This record gives sequence, C-alpha cells and structure tokens, in this order.
Amino acid sequence: MTRWFFRKQKATGVEATVVPLKTGTPTSQQGESAGRQSSDLRTWEDTLHLFVLTSFAIAQPVYDRLTERPAFLIDYRIQPGVIVFIAICLSLICPLLLVAVERLALRIGHRLYNRVHLTLVGICLFLLALPVCKLVIPNGSLVIVGACTLSLGGCWCYRHIRAIALLLTYASPGVLIFPALLLYYSPVMARNGGVTASRRADFDSAPVVMLVLDEFCGSSLMTTDRVIDADRFPNFAALSKEATWYRNATTVADHTEQAVPALLSGKYPQSQHQLIPGDVPQNLFSVLHTVARYEMTAFEPVSRLMPSTLNEEVATKVGMAQQAKILANVLGKLYLFYLTPSDFQKFLPKVPLTWFGMDQERVTDPQLKRGVIRYSWGTQRDQQFEHFLRTIDGNLESTLHFMHVLLPHMPWCFNPAGRRYAEDGDDWNLLDSQENETTPGSLHADEFNIIQQQQRYLLQAMYVDQLIGRLVRRLKESGQYDRCMFIVTADHGISFRAGVPRRNLDAGNRDEIMSVPLFIKLPGQRSGGVSDRHVESVDVFPTIADVLGITLLAPTDGRSLLDSKAAERDRKTIVTYTERLEVDPKVIEESRVPETIRQRFSDGQGADALFRIGPHPRLVGLPVDSFVQLNGEATILEFQRFSDVLERTSGDETSRGEVPGFFEGRVKSPVSLDAPVSLAVSVNGVIRGCTRTYQPAQYRDRFTLLIPEDSFKPGKNDVRFFTITLDDPSNIRLTPCRVSIADPHDS
Repeated sequence: MTRWFFRKQKATGVEATVVPLKTGTPTSQQGESAGRQSSDLRTWEDTLHLFVLTSFAIAQPVYDRLTERPAFLIDYRIQPGVIVFIAICLSLICPLLLVAVERLALRIGHRLYNRVHLTLVGICLFLLALPVCKLVIPNGSLVIVGACTLSLGGCWCYRHIRAIALLLTYASPGVLIFPALLLYYSPVMARNGGVTASRRADFDSAPVVMLVLDEFCGSSLMTTDRVIDADRFPNFAALSKEATWYRNATTVADHTEQAVPALLSGKYPQSQHQLIPGDVPQNLFSVLHTVARYEMTAFEPVSRLMPSTLNEEVATKVGMAQQAKILANVLGKLYLFYLTPSDFQKFLPKVPLTWFGMDQERVTDPQLKRGVIRYSWGTQRDQQFEHFLRTIDGNLESTLHFMHVLLPHMPWCFNPAGRRYAEDGDDWNLLDSQENETTPGSLHADEFNIIQQQQRYLLQAMYVDQLIGRLVRRLKESGQYDRCMFIVTADHGISFRAGVPRRNLDAGNRDEIMSVPLFIKLPGQRSGGVSDRHVESVDVFPTIADVLGITLLAPTDGRSLLDSKAAERDRKTIVTYTERLEVDPKVIEESRVPETIRQRFSDGQGADALFRIGPHPRLVGLPVDSFVQLNGEATILEFQRFSDVLERTSGDETSRGEVPGFFEGRVKSPVSLDAPVSLAVSVNGVIRGCTRTYQPAQYRDRFTLLIPEDSFKPGKNDVRFFTITLDDPSNIRLTPCRVSIADPHDS
C-alpha cells in the first residue's frame, strides 16, 4: 500500500513526504497498548484489594484492642507519635509489604503473579474467618477447618464473581477511616473538656472519705428479715446506726471498667471502653480539685479519672522507641488471642498483666499520702488498706480520701481476721477458675463448688467488715469522722448460682450482680437509718456535690439523694458490654440471696456455720473414734496445696506466708472415678471438715477444703484424711487415705 501511494504521487507530479499508513501490524500494537493499560488497571485494583483486606483482617482488630485499655497507655505515657507509628505500620507498611511480594512475582510472570495474589487474598480471608468461626463453633480444630473452608470459598468467589471484587473496591474507604477513628478516639489523643461546675453560696469544704469495694453483693449482708447480719458483719451493722443504709441500692454496670467511672461521674456508661478524664471531664476528682480546691488522695487501681497532674507517684517513663516496642509486643500477643480458638490459647505466649492494669512489678512508695497511689490491683490488698489508713491525718478541711480496693473480690484468701490461707495474687486456684461458666460440664455447674466459693467469699467479706471498723476508728481518732462525708459502696455484685455466670449479668443473677452496699454518712450526722429508695450508683456523685454546695452545670443521669422532690424510680438501669437494660426494682427487693445463704450454711451465725458444709456436715466437730475405720485399700490423695501445719504452731505463718487450713488436691487412686469421692479431714482426732470431688467428669478427681485456723493447736498437729462410706443414713464408715505432696505450682 505504501509503494502504491508513492507511485500515485509521482504520476501526478506532486512532491510529498511519504508517511506510512498504520495498517496490519500497527493496529495490533494499539491492542497491546490497550491490553497493558487494562493489566495495569487490574494490578492497581489488586493492590487496593490487599489494602482493604489487611485493614479489615489485621489493622482494625488491632485498633480495637488498642482502645480497650486506656490504663496501659496512660501508665506507660504512650505518646501520640507512637500511636501514629502503629497506625502507619498496620494501615500502610503491612499492605505495602504484601504488594511488594506481588510485584516481585509480576516481574517473573503473570501466571505466578495471579497465584501469589490469590494466595495473599486467601490468607487475609482466613484471618477474617477465624474469629467468626470461633463464635459459632465450640471445637478448636473445627474452627480452623471452618476458616479454611470459608477462605477457599471466598477465593473462588473473588476470582469468578466480579461483584465480590467490586465489593472490596467499594469498601476501600475503610483503609482511611479505621486509622482516622483510632487517632480520634485513642486515649492519648483525648481532648480534655472544661469542668462544668461552680460553688453555691452555701459551699462547705467538708472532708470526703469514700471507700469503693469490689464484687460485693449488698444482699449478702442481710438476714432473711432484710436487716444486716450483725453476727457476721458487726461493723456494717454499727455503721448503719450512724449513717443512712440504702439497702435497695444498685450498680448501673456489671464490669468495673464501666461501673467505677459511672459512680465517679454520675453518668450511665456509653461504651464498653474504659473511660478517661477527657471522656467525663465532670467527675468527682476534677470537680473537687478545680472548683473546691481539695487536696486529694486516690487509690485508683482500675479507673484512670484522677488528673495525671496530681500524681505524686513516680510514673513509668520510657523513650518513644521503647514505647513502640512494648506496645507492638503486647498488641501482637493480643491479636494472636483474638484469632486463636480457646482450645489452643494455652499454647500462646501470655499477655503481660500490665496490659490489664495489673503490674506485678509495680513499686509504690508506702509513705505517699497525697496524689494518685496505685498498686498492682490484684495483690497486697491488706497492705493497700494499711497504706490508706496512714494517709488519713489531722487535716480537717478540703480533703478527699478515695479508695477503690479489690475486696472481697477474688482471689478469696483472707479469713475474717485478715490472715491469708492462700496466695493473694493473680495466679488463681481451682475454685477461682475463669472458665466459661455456662458451658455444660463446667466446674461452675457443680452446686457444691458454688457453695464452697460462697463460703470463701463470705469469710473474706467478714474480713472487709473488720476493715470498715478500723477505718471508722481511724476517722474518729483523727477527728474527721463527725465533720466528714463518709461513703461506703461497691462497684457491682457477684453471683453464686450453679450454671449462671459469676460476674456477667444474666436473667438468673440480676438480683446478685446489681445489688451493692451503700452507706452514706453526712457531715454532722449522728444517727442512721434505713432507706428503701431505689437508689443507683450514679446518684452518689450528684449527692456529694449537693452536700458540699457545688452546682453541676453539665447534666448527670443520677440525682442527689437529698432532693426530696425527685420522683421514685420505677425501673433500674444496668449496662453491660452489649446492651442496656431496664429492670423492675422488685428484683432487688425480692432477692433470694439471704434465704440461699441461710439454707446453705444452716441457721448458725458467724464464721462457724460457714464451715459446716459438704456431703456430711453433721460430722464436723465429732471425734474420729465415733466411726468405724476400715482397713481396706487406701485412697491416695495428691495435694497441690497442703500447708506445712505439722511443724507449725497455730497462728504461725507457713513458708508461703499463709496460715494453715486450706487444702487443694486430687484423688490419684482409684484411677477410675465413676462418681465423686466424699472426704473428711481430722485434726488431732476431731473431724474439722468434709468435702467431695466434683461432679463434672473432667474434675471428678479434684477437691478443695477449707477448715478453721483454730482447728490447730500449738506444736505438732495430727492431720488425717478419710474417705467416707455411707452404708445407710445411720452407718457412716471412714477409711484412712494415703497422702503425697505435689509441687503447689503443678496443675
């Protein structure tokens, strides 16, 4: 064609520059160019999809974990730059690394590129599917199989159904939204609002002393007549004669992270995340410090509402590089727990307790008297209270003494005298198991186990009663008692019903979880009384402000208990991590707790009745010689916890700093246990306690037993265990057991 065109031009005598026409091969080049553009477009689309998938599968779950524990971020003074760095790594660098792998594959060939891309998509889909499968599949192996199946199916759909790819494209705004939300809501980015309160003309700077207990059901203080059991709780009974006891008081949240901030701010919880000062700028600490100019002492182990500027404790200070390293280490472990089925989590590295505000290595100056005083919340609770007593001095004006102490919260290890029979720490023993309490076959389904738990809880609550007496005496000795506003309450209650959650709110435990003790003594008040008003914990802060003559300008959900015009509540509010409920107040008024305690621990009062439990409680206190002792094959018991009482004097502490009386172990022989084994322990020839192994199959060899410390005499003690055989109701026979001692840290 070119040659023909050239000849035609010469024949006409026209001089021209010959420009070849693009035909045939040149048109094919246009197609190749269009193909390259289409391929580039697809490559960029694949890149976008990897950003989206990593955002949903990796970045967002980590961001959720990161905002759950403001206490950790505040304690370690995590800087905003560290949070930004984490966001850049997860939302930008992580997907870019995957893209780099793809681009290397593309250099080798399109076929390898396609396989690599589909593999990376499958991995992301697998990470997305794992937590979903965990929610619906109880078996860990099946969870992994289910996640693999979903990810393979997702890859097939992604490759063959164009709408799936478009869905990922439309989800791309999440790549920017997720880190933006993290930076906006992160505690270290929090904006502090101004304190919205002012003094009234009748402002009175009376001292405020507030004690917040933990896991304390208010109804457990009562007899079946709904009066305080003065035999078990004499100091609470005495306080009720000098302060107003609100016996229908309830919490508004079933978890400490929500309940304590609600108590201190008068606001119902709005989210499951732990609040910080920027979230509720109008709270007890900010108002008394800014408006009333109070000096403050705050033992605040869980919440973090005390202004950091008032913290006289030496804070943890590390460089930004070290902060990033610490944070990345913790978040990595948390992400693994988020992905891993519960069956396999025991093989994972433990999440540091510092993440949960439980720093075992925290060192607190015992001489501090003002500012934030923060111990590792689950340890040294008796020492924490001793420190709190020392902070109460002779200053009669403008002081706040606040203490949140995790008592009678588990671990249950104190007897009523305040002496430990087990370790006070976070390495909880068998009875304090945190397993899924509503799962069929769990230890929590055994009624006897629940009775033993409640026994130890009540004994520890009796120790709390002794602490209340000491606190009142200290206030009177310092001259502050008459002048101060004194408040004793708790964050939430606790349940002791088989098959019902111990701590999470459930239809079967609302009366136990919601009920809290509440005693308020006003300045100058000298006579107490009982109020049956339907009070909620959010009413405490507005009441304090009203008593001191402070006007709260920002709205609260609670109202002052001094407001006689306030209408009675016809519903009680309780907030969980997942919902907000309105509950009939009759649930509290008609609580079965006092009657259940009477039935489980007989009609006896005080601590003695708490030890008459087990399969044969009538044996307790009787001599061993009263019963026939068989000489058959002995049952072998192996103890994990067996105080070395034989060489100790009664009242002396063991090598672990514990007093004798608590036994924990397992039956080693017979190996096959078709039914629970009943056991009795004698000390110096007298039966001091009865127990049995547990009913669920996986716990049928396990047992625990607690007997009174005064069972032991000075000098050497003869401690023996027996199996109990019941031929008929009137014929009980005992068979001596052989005993071996295991390492107390073995399970």
